[in-house]
Amino acid sequence: DIPEWLNPEYAAFGGAFTIDAFEDAPTTFDFNTDDEGSGSGTYWITGGGSFLSVDTAGLLTISGRNADIGNTNPTVWFDDGNSGVISWSFWIVVHNVGPVITSADNVTWTEDGGYQSFDIDADDEGEGLTYTIDWDTVAPGVQAPASWFNYNSATGVFWGVPTNAQAGVWTFDIIAGDGFDTTTQTFTLTVDNVPAEFITDDQVYFDLNGGAQYYD
Repeated sequence: DIPEWLNPEYAAFGGAFTIDAFEDAPTTFDFNTDDEGSGSGTYWITGGGSFLSVDTAGLLTISGRNADIGNTNPTVWFDDGNSGVISWSFWIVVHNVGPVITSADNVTWTEDGGYQSFDIDADDEGEGLTYTIDWDTVAPGVQAPASWFNYNSATGVFWGVPTNAQAGVWTFDIIAGDGFDTTTQTFTLTVDNVPAEFITDDQVYFDLNGGAQYYD
C-alpha cells in the first residue's frame, strides 16, 4: 500500500500548511507516516535551502539565520522502501529578530594616551550587520569630532587619538541594523583629563653680573 501522512496538519491544510520559525532560534516539526518504523523507510527534503534538514525519523529542523528570512516552499518526501513514495509541499516563514547589542554602553579613554579603540558587539555580526553612529539624536546640533574619532560601519570598531581638547564626556547613539530591523544603544565615551605637569627644572641660577637674563 502507498504510505499516508498521519499529521493532522496534512488533512487540515495540505499544501497551505505553514510553519512559523524565527531567526537564530531552531524550530522542529515531526513528520509521521503510517509506514514509519516498519521497515526501510526514508525521509528527505528538497527545496528551501541548507538551513533545513530532516532526519531518518522525519524530524524537520529549521535553523534560519538572517539570510534565510522570508518565505520558502520545501517538500518533504517519504519512501517506504517498497516503491511507495509520498511527498508533502508546505510553507516555512522565517521571521526576523532584531539585532541585540551585547557590548558595554560606555568606555573611558585617556587624553594624550595615543591610539585607543572599542569594539561594539552584536548577535548578528557576520550576517550583514552594519553600524551607524548618530551624534545629533542625543545632543541636537552636536557634530561628530571628525579629526580624532573614526569608526568602521561593518565591524563596529571605533577608535581615536584624543588630546587635551577632547577631554570630557561624549554621548552618542550606536545604531545596529541587520537589513530588516535596527537597534539603538546610547553610548558614553569619557576622555579622562591628565593634569598638566611641569617639565622644566625646579631651580635656576642667575649671574648677578651677567646683565639681562631670562627663564622660561
